[in-house]
Amino acid sequence: MEDDPTPPFILAAPFDNPDADVVLRSSDGIDFRTHRVVLSLASGFFKQMFSLPQPNGDPLVPVIPMSESATLLDKALRFWYPGAEPIANTTLDELRDIIEVVIAKYDIQFAVPMAKLRLSGHLTQDPVGVFFVACRHEWKDMTTEAARQSLALPLRAFDTPPPTYLNHATAGMYYQLLAYHAACARAATMALKCHDDPDRPGRDCDSENDECPMDFGTEFSLYPETISVWLTSCLKAMAETLAATPSAQLDTVALLTMAREEASRCGDCVREGVDKFPRFVVKLQNKINTAISAVELKLYF
Repeated sequence: MEDDPTPPFILAAPFDNPDADVVLRSSDGIDFRTHRVVLSLASGFFKQMFSLPQPNGDPLVPVIPMSESATLLDKALRFWYPGAEPIANTTLDELRDIIEVVIAKYDIQFAVPMAKLRLSGHLTQDPVGVFFVACRHEWKDMTTEAARQSLALPLRAFDTPPPTYLNHATAGMYYQLLAYHAACARAATMALKCHDDPDRPGRDCDSENDECPMDFGTEFSLYPETISVWLTSCLKAMAETLAATPSAQLDTVALLTMAREEASRCGDCVREGVDKFPRFVVKLQNKINTAISAVELKLYF
């Protein structure tokens, strides 16, 4: 017979206090000894419960059955209970469950700032998961920040298995995020238009067209302005990247190498135009960031 890999739950201070006047019994039978006044002051749910008349014959220390397991109840209580040592590190899934219990179920509203702070620690690693948690609780500031962070991910590439975070999202939440992601992608690629930019590489090229052919009337240039074909190739590569990940950094070694290789057919551009290219990319990146910041995240709450 194999050993159970899950260690038994061990109750720890302050929930083993013999002076407690109310017991919260977890769904798996662990008794958390707490204080009525603390629960009432913190939670509208418990305040209302304790205001109801108690049936005759109740024990001196009442026992309240809880639907949470001992592990979840312990984490939820330690999230806010005075004198309790909090859980130092939680996964996003654990934090999601804690927030659901503490704030949504037991109405402990003063814990919201702490919940947002802990949630922000997961923004870099899992902005989409954070988006769904924040959206669930209608925290607009956190939802907006998570949506912005998600622009570094290819959310609209559907050639991989569905992510696990979809189990915690409604269709409406997912639609809001994808619509914002797509709108930012459009804004980012539109910002690549540079026909009227005096700093664009190759603008002062004096070569004949057969040495440095020009484009006009493309998505990056409007007639009668023209841009070098080699620059168009680089802009197309940027556009493909931004279409998938709108906030992607463009000043990559691969892009700079591509620019030099594409411009190598023209003596003027390879000497002068390519030298301008890194600064031009930084300028484009700032233009893209400005365009994205103007895109509104439409939230339906």
